[in-house]
Amino acid sequence: DLLNMLRGNSEMLLDMATEPGQCIARLHEMRMPSYENSIYIQRMLDSRQGDVGYLSWTNIWGRKFFKCVQADAAAMISPEMFDNFVLPELNWQGEHFGRLHYHTCGYKQHLVSCLSCPYIRVIQYSPNPKEPPNGPAHLDFYRRVQQSGKCLDIDAGPENVEFLIRHLRPEGLAISTSAGSNAEAGELTANAVRWAGSHVDSLI
Repeated sequence: DLLNMLRGNSEMLLDMATEPGQCIARLHEMRMPSYENSIYIQRMLDSRQGDVGYLSWTNIWGRKFFKCVQADAAAMISPEMFDNFVLPELNWQGEHFGRLHYHTCGYKQHLVSCLSCPYIRVIQYSPNPKEPPNGPAHLDFYRRVQQSGKCLDIDAGPENVEFLIRHLRPEGLAISTSAGSNAEAGELTANAVRWAGSHVDSLI
């Protein structure tokens, strides 16, 4: 995404097809400055907040530090190009940060490659504008993520929450949703417990 922002979307995509070596070289040049910037911010926050854990932009919390990563332009490239340009960067980030939360922005054709990255602990899916919202239409994708042993992060409308809870494993599952009022939020929370099964009562 940094290369995309610096070069421009159309220009970068053309460069990836015509000058792949130059693109890889530029990606390598950005690794350490980006890493050092992340570490600086991490240490600054730790010094002010103390040992409170870490939060992703999708509100996933973890006791240990983890890095949120994404490659939005990957929606427009082939799996072969993903393996050539994006996957090595994910592995490099994983080697340096240990744990990755990966935002999959509107593409499914790269899921096999994402699942092959041992550092990705969480996959967060946001459908592209031509797809239905998170819900029943993406059930196969969700299940493939869960079957791999990785956690799943979904932002879904309240109308799809019951379906998702009833059709997905609760382990490692995070569903972000909304409600129109405090009363609706309370009702949705109570229903979520019931939809998940009576065994959940012991965890509350």
